[in-house]
Amino acid sequence: MRSAYGSVAAFQPRHLPASRYSIRMHGMKRGALLLTLVLSLCGSVIASEQQHLDYIYRDDGDRDGGLRIFLTKPDGQRIELAQQTPVQPFAVKLGPQPWLIILCRFGDDPTTPQPTEYYERLLGSEAPGLDHYWREASFDLVNLAGSRAVGWYDLPHPRSHYVHDGGFDNYRALVDAVAAADSDVYFPNFVGVSLVFNALLGDRDRDRATAFGGQVYYTLDGVYRSWGITWIPAGIGTWVFHREVKNVHNVFAHEMGHALGLPHSTGPYGFNYDNFWDVMSYWGAAVTDADFGILGTHTIAYHKEMLGWLPEQARQTVAPGNQVTIRMERLALPSKQGFLMAKVPIAGSANRSYTLEYRQRAGYDRGLWDDGLIIHDIDTGRYEVNINWGMNEWHPAHVVDADKNGNTGDDGAVWKPDETFTDRKNGIRFRVEDTDESGARVTVNNNALFLSHFAQGSNVSSSVVLVNPSPQSQAAGTVRLTRADGQSWKVPLDGQVHDGSFTFSLKPLGTGFRSTTAGGEASTGWVQVGSERPLAASVLFTSPYGVAAVPASELSARSVLLPVIQDPGRGWRSGIAVSNPNGEAIQVSVHLRSESGVLIPDFTASLQVPPHGQRVQFVEELLPAAGGQILGRTLDLAADLPFDAISILTSPQAYATLPVAPQSLTASDAQLGEVGTLAGSPLMSGGADGPVTEALFSSPQDAATDKAGNVYVADGGNHAIRKIDAATGGVTTFAGRCGDSGSNDGPREMARFNTPRALCFDSQGNLWVADAQNHTIRRVAPDGVVSTVAGTAGAWGWADGKGAEARFDDPSGIAVDAGGIVYISDRDNHVIRKLSLDGTVTTLAGTPRKAGSASGAGQQARFRQPHKIALDREGNVLVADYQNALVRKVTPDGQVSTFAGRAGVPGYRDGPADVALLNLPSGIAVDSSGIVYVADGYVIRRISTDGRVTSVAGYPHVPTSPDSPCGTSNGTGKDARFCYLSSIQPASSGDFLIADTNNHTIRKMSLLGTLYQLFFPQFATGEAVASTLVFINPSRTEKAWGRLHLIDSGGAPMAVGFNGEKPAADLDFEILPLGVQFFQTDGTGDLRVGSANLNSNVRLSGTVLFSGAAGLAGVSAAPATYRLLAPVETNSSNGLSTGLALLNWNLAPTPVTLRLRDTSGNILASTVVEIPARGQLARFPEELFKDQFSFPQQFQGTLEAQADAQICGVGLRVVPGEIATLPVAVID
Repeated sequence: MRSAYGSVAAFQPRHLPASRYSIRMHGMKRGALLLTLVLSLCGSVIASEQQHLDYIYRDDGDRDGGLRIFLTKPDGQRIELAQQTPVQPFAVKLGPQPWLIILCRFGDDPTTPQPTEYYERLLGSEAPGLDHYWREASFDLVNLAGSRAVGWYDLPHPRSHYVHDGGFDNYRALVDAVAAADSDVYFPNFVGVSLVFNALLGDRDRDRATAFGGQVYYTLDGVYRSWGITWIPAGIGTWVFHREVKNVHNVFAHEMGHALGLPHSTGPYGFNYDNFWDVMSYWGAAVTDADFGILGTHTIAYHKEMLGWLPEQARQTVAPGNQVTIRMERLALPSKQGFLMAKVPIAGSANRSYTLEYRQRAGYDRGLWDDGLIIHDIDTGRYEVNINWGMNEWHPAHVVDADKNGNTGDDGAVWKPDETFTDRKNGIRFRVEDTDESGARVTVNNNALFLSHFAQGSNVSSSVVLVNPSPQSQAAGTVRLTRADGQSWKVPLDGQVHDGSFTFSLKPLGTGFRSTTAGGEASTGWVQVGSERPLAASVLFTSPYGVAAVPASELSARSVLLPVIQDPGRGWRSGIAVSNPNGEAIQVSVHLRSESGVLIPDFTASLQVPPHGQRVQFVEELLPAAGGQILGRTLDLAADLPFDAISILTSPQAYATLPVAPQSLTASDAQLGEVGTLAGSPLMSGGADGPVTEALFSSPQDAATDKAGNVYVADGGNHAIRKIDAATGGVTTFAGRCGDSGSNDGPREMARFNTPRALCFDSQGNLWVADAQNHTIRRVAPDGVVSTVAGTAGAWGWADGKGAEARFDDPSGIAVDAGGIVYISDRDNHVIRKLSLDGTVTTLAGTPRKAGSASGAGQQARFRQPHKIALDREGNVLVADYQNALVRKVTPDGQVSTFAGRAGVPGYRDGPADVALLNLPSGIAVDSSGIVYVADGYVIRRISTDGRVTSVAGYPHVPTSPDSPCGTSNGTGKDARFCYLSSIQPASSGDFLIADTNNHTIRKMSLLGTLYQLFFPQFATGEAVASTLVFINPSRTEKAWGRLHLIDSGGAPMAVGFNGEKPAADLDFEILPLGVQFFQTDGTGDLRVGSANLNSNVRLSGTVLFSGAAGLAGVSAAPATYRLLAPVETNSSNGLSTGLALLNWNLAPTPVTLRLRDTSGNILASTVVEIPARGQLARFPEELFKDQFSFPQQFQGTLEAQADAQICGVGLRVVPGEIATLPVAVID
């Protein structure tokens, strides 16, 4: 016997305690499940339509402590019914998993939206049937064989019986639906039941998008167990069967996923449905089926692992302290060997990790935005309020979105070849090395540091220096020393012999020194440091050549550039040290490049580096043909697997190491728009004239500029044309009268308009106006006389003809070519019109009154409410096709094609034009180079000449965040805010004018490239001190340009002569791809000390090289931070001291607190110093703390610097006549 009433005890996703989903159904609000059920956990029946269930988790931090169930009575009294302790996760069965679809009609609605056969096909084994889908998604481990659909059945009650407080009573519907199908099916033959209803599952607007899924404990046909249950609306007009785009396949796959036990994955923005890479989140993949609508994508690798679909050989875990290069195969339809998921634990945690997966547009993933590496931040203890529903949910997986623009379906969430993900706080880095037809090679580094040179011999000693930058956590790990031949190196450290590795543990803000003793046979090798948490590490050399520091590499690379400074006259020799972290030998090719980045023929070599081995070579040994002096050159090193390298520079009495520049295929970031307010007061509507800060507009629709730079505004809500005077900055009413609509022609003061929407100037100085609600085309002559050129005021419709014979319906866009031909977007007629010189109007493209998105010739094409238009250099008309969410192109002969976007699929997805999504394209402009700009709802989009769409200003109104507010703020990129954009037009200055309609303002946007900064806290020039600045452009494709600023220690500009040129404090430069630039001082004049700062459009690699009586040292660029830590070592017997050079790049003086700490991180002394605005200082601990601390003969510890504004620093290690610089550790 089947039970007429079942018992709903728990939803239990795999690997989750039942308490996490107990008494909870996907999509339902807390407390909304009516107690018309039998609670198996308390064994009682409560049948009341007025009493509701409430539940709370025990407050045990991780929510694994169980569940308390309460009854809330109408008077608000809460009665505890039961407590439930966690249960073991249910086991997902593999193999056949048959589902039953029960089709139900509400008792008061006899409509049958689709026949039963439709759902039989939906369950089918032919694509895109759900059996076919789950076979592909599970790698053939799961199928739906034996599934069937039954019904339609009439429920015993009207729809209102199942709706309470605007929400759907899932339990009542379940009871009645299974009872209706009872005589036709044997339920134990199925693992899940999908209930389909012929209308909405709720009364609120958002319930149009409501479907539910999960697991229910229930008794059917005498069998009590967990059943997968989904509730799906199928009526026309619901989200599943929307009038414009069906969403059947995706919704069924999504809800079945919940029934399998899968939670939502999300973006990092608090919304439920914004991970574009997961069927368990986003619903808008770009591939649709004629019958079943949007097709579900695959779920993410983390979910597939939860369900047992990823065998051990398909998963790679990269433990802390390690680096690996692995091949990742695509997650959909893998065709080669490779890993389907990589897992990277964070700080050794069992609950926190990153997962990596490679997604490619194949199979059901073919609708994804792009191919590439996708990263998820996993936290199994993460609970968040679902903003869409207002309830707390388990969200273990967040897709990583680097650009933080609210949209996970663009470049920010996809890593391509040569792109690197960095989590500096947790010491984790990934880089995509290359891709092939079905996968990618990825290098994964989890807190592994590589120091490519370590030396020991009769006159050379080396130290490994470790610094723990964490103020709270200890850092433990292992140091491995490896000889050049790849074997473990058992060199004694601090007098103790080890087997090639040793462990360490550093207290918070502590440091450790492990040193060799000079003596024995000369040998070299390299060092790997591994830990669970980020560390700073360096190797210090002491030798007859001087002292030097080897910086750590945080992620190996396959191709690098190293500066070459070979000068026999000064005894300078350049060399390289290359270490191989891989378990197989690598062949490193070596090429010499010129200053301009060009390969120099005949100067090539090859280095064979054994597994885990190292090679040290000088340039004259590698490239003997080069000979003599080599300045302004680089060495180009490349291998098939990643390696680490440093540049070595020696002289008879000096030794220095220089960092390398990993080569990059990646172009610098896309242009950003810097947005300001030109005129009007945000959110204040009116018609007042006056200065730009006092004038008011009312829903401005468009803006155009004349040859003198004056700006004219189509002030739609005021029914007037306004003018912003370029000379005075004042706003006046140019034509019409604010607040007075009409259609009068005549002198501009007497003329009247009715919601003018668009403006443009012709070559004769005439201002053309699309007068929307008059349904006419107007012209304002240079003498100010207004005339109606086409259409008849108040007579809307469609008709071609001459002058007043023509008819328009809300003309909204206008443009004029060099010959005086006017083009019009006739919005509500859905066509593009053409106005010839004799006043004749014809239809160029589209069919009047017939909306659509078809491309084609002339009347074959369709538009849907085209808004603004613009002309490109070839005379094509570009159309903001508003309701189609497209940009269209119309050739002069009327051929229409889609330029960017996907018809009927709105969104803010950047990328190639054929996969990018536009949301509300209303304005459009073309610059002199052919780049197109689109005013798209709340964002300005850019379409490059190669068809790539990017967002340059504004923050997207993402569909998954309906409450996302518009704003008024000025700023750059996503910091700028708009409130519905109507147009964008080029200004005579080269900037852009923007009609920000709902803010009632005219905005101005300048285009900026992203500028990268390098800070060098120590720079010196003068008698006996020569400095060389070396900058390498690592980009293979992009020319670097920028400016170098030199500031003295007091913060004043410091004019310096480089390369024999006239002294200057600011120096502009250009560096060709893979090129290098050297700026050398002559080492004469008074000694001056200061700092250097560089701004460039490409991330450059830079070094300041000192040479003189104090030795030879290279100063690398320093990070800007609020708190930093440098290792300190002093020895009064040989004059060794270690200090800090600090740079304050702020516009105000900055106090800095300096603290001396011992190796355990304990504070020994502290003081405060002030650095002038833009100034610099260098201090040593013996001087700073002489009154607070008595230094022993030898001391080791750290020097900490902390400020309220960002500072930069570099360590200075000196002995008499020698100097070296040390990298610092950033304290987060």
